[in-house]
Amino acid sequence: MTYDRRAGQKTAEADLEKLIRDMGQINQDLSRILKQVRDQAYSTTDRSELEKLYHISSIGSSIYSTGNGFWQLQDRISSQIKKLEAEAMKAKGVRFDLTPDDLELYSSEPGAKEAARAISTALTKAAKELIAKLEKLKAPYYDDDRDASKVRTMIHEALNKHVYPVMSEYPSQGASDSEPRYQVRHQLVSLAKGILGADRFSRIGD
Repeated sequence: MTYDRRAGQKTAEADLEKLIRDMGQINQDLSRILKQVRDQAYSTTDRSELEKLYHISSIGSSIYSTGNGFWQLQDRISSQIKKLEAEAMKAKGVRFDLTPDDLELYSSEPGAKEAARAISTALTKAAKELIAKLEKLKAPYYDDDRDASKVRTMIHEALNKHVYPVMSEYPSQGASDSEPRYQVRHQLVSLAKGILGADRFSRIGD
């Protein structure tokens, strides 16, 4: 039995052409989905709906052909969610109620819950002070090194004044470790991004 090279090439060409057509259709479908998700994200302020759209965008962002569009949308939705969280906290009065697990403390250690409560109280004080300072900033806000540095300094000062001294009182519960320190800082960074706009202040950090 001999192999017909020309026939094999024709078959390969036909398969490739079909694959290209299929990919073209897939790209059209993905672009349509991206537009639908974007339109919904820009027209809703419902937190649960935004979280669903964020999940869809996270799936779409992993697809090479349209990943960038979904990634940008995912970032935009994340910004909207953080803004809603910040507005909700301001409306009801800022109050943190973090658990040992939230803070990555040694949950099995005696006093872990007490440490989490004390840190949450301190973080609440820090957040209220930070909000007062952020609201005095003049709009519009710009994501440049100067303004981002100013906000980072505000966060650092609030943590040093209210939170870190309390955390140092609970070394046995792991409060002095880097992970809990990151968690409390992340709470204030998210709050600042929600107030100022995460899309404008990406340089603050995480």
